[in-house]
Amino acid sequence: MGPLPGPARAAGEGPALGPALAAAAIALAAAAALARAWPLVPNRLAFGWDAALRTLSDLDAASGPLRFLVRLLGPEVWPTLRLAVAAPLLALGAPPLPTEAALSVVAAAATFLLLGLAAARGARSAAGGVVAVAVAAGALAANRAFTAWAGSPMLEAQSALFTLAATAAWMALREAGAEARVWPVALLGNLLFHTKFQYGLIFALAVLATEAALLPAEARARAAAALLAEARGWLRRPAAWAFLLGALGTAAAAWVVDRTGGVVFRIGPVPVSVRRAAGPAFWSAFLAFSGLLLGLWRSRAALREAVPRRLRGLWLGLAVPMGAWLLVPFAWRLRMLVYTAATFAVAAPPPGRLAGLAFYPASLARDWYGPAARAGVAAGLLLAGWAAARDPVLRRRLAAPAALVAVELLALGLGTRHNFQPRFAVNLAPVVALLAAAGLPALGRLRLAGGVALAALLGAAALPAWRPGPLAAALSRGYGDSRVAEACASLTRDLPLRDATLVADLEVDRLKDCILQVQLQAFRRKVRVVEWEPGRPLAGEVIQLTDRCEAVAPPPRLRLERREGPICLRLAAAPGAPPAPRSR
Repeated sequence: MGPLPGPARAAGEGPALGPALAAAAIALAAAAALARAWPLVPNRLAFGWDAALRTLSDLDAASGPLRFLVRLLGPEVWPTLRLAVAAPLLALGAPPLPTEAALSVVAAAATFLLLGLAAARGARSAAGGVVAVAVAAGALAANRAFTAWAGSPMLEAQSALFTLAATAAWMALREAGAEARVWPVALLGNLLFHTKFQYGLIFALAVLATEAALLPAEARARAAAALLAEARGWLRRPAAWAFLLGALGTAAAAWVVDRTGGVVFRIGPVPVSVRRAAGPAFWSAFLAFSGLLLGLWRSRAALREAVPRRLRGLWLGLAVPMGAWLLVPFAWRLRMLVYTAATFAVAAPPPGRLAGLAFYPASLARDWYGPAARAGVAAGLLLAGWAAARDPVLRRRLAAPAALVAVELLALGLGTRHNFQPRFAVNLAPVVALLAAAGLPALGRLRLAGGVALAALLGAAALPAWRPGPLAAALSRGYGDSRVAEACASLTRDLPLRDATLVADLEVDRLKDCILQVQLQAFRRKVRVVEWEPGRPLAGEVIQLTDRCEAVAPPPRLRLERREGPICLRLAAAPGAPPAPRSR
């Protein structure tokens, strides 16, 4: 069968006014629905561990320009794009908890807008563009997982937005030809990386692997031969062996420290001790990465002739900045990635690698859609596959989102040992919705009628869930246990916070929400509360929050102030008062 009939819109041409207005109207409607439902969420003040920890970082960054720069550029292991937006808003007086939720609501609404514009881009007429906008928006609005995180202070809404934006830029790059500019893909890919490191790395891997795999066979062979020849030439240089031996030596030192608990030795009269493997591991990764970059830089003239310009630009614009940001300073971010992939556990992992590989596809099929929406999205995806098989132009365009979905599901399934969570795949929701609308031109003269029918099916499945009551119930799944936040908020109200030291002795699922409530009080009063770390002396007014009220006696000079459920608040006793008795 030949290509699809009918004149296509010119490559690089944006959507017509009608589809753009339709996308804007849907985005505004989504924002209004989320804003109306958020006050009805019963546990909207309970952020849970991750969101509370990021909010604490935002509050700290908002306390002054120096703290902002330290958080933004220093040893912050969390992605920093959200902080760069939230902290200035908080510093200008925005209320902290509603602001954190509003950032996700804005990101979710912007996702609907961008999704509509991207879906209309492939349409062959203005009417077809409006229908494509409706189908894609219906597929996203019917996604129950996306809805659950659309107002949450977690990173899922922002990740979905920048995953879609980076993918749309990649699709435009593939449409525009070999000499197109790669900076939009590089910029949006790095913004995705600074939204959530894992997704940025997966996107860079998908882009580089796909672009290399889709090169003509002769170009691939020429590039591979040039890389191999330059690698052999680089390994003949003493500098290359210095980098290689240094990386291997520090990696071996990290392994020894990890296995033995540390080593002690002397360099002349100076005693040296290494107690943690993180230091040698950083130097190993840093030397390996630096040696690779130096080798490529020395070979730039030969590689310029053999490696296509687009692939070189994507490597320099995507992979190099991400690698540098992971390693400097001192690989804190790389360590966080390794920890979440190899050590962190939230539930029993699937039994075996095959079950792990099937975990995310199964969760998508099980959790994302109800029966009617699942049938509509499946029909749209099958239609897109059939259309791409017939039309080489559409096939070239859809290679980007299809490759990203495949690479991310593989990476999520194979890249972790214990940390399997269905929410990790939610960033793909708008990409799947975009694919579900991409095949409408394959219906030929029936594309408008077929598109309207598909949009009606998806809209009928989605609209009931976007009424205030059901939407508030869905949004509540993105928040934590309200009892913890309410108890800690009640206990910490009107505390003496100036020059205070906070001792938090709480179970992990209560810890950050309770600390957040104290820091919110401090932020409103423009004072600073320091969290106590074991081994440091207690200074100033001492505040203790604990959920071991009977099991552990209070520290000297602390008295029981109040108790809410399992959580006790203890404060410094007046000078000269006897030590406090055990709390009851």
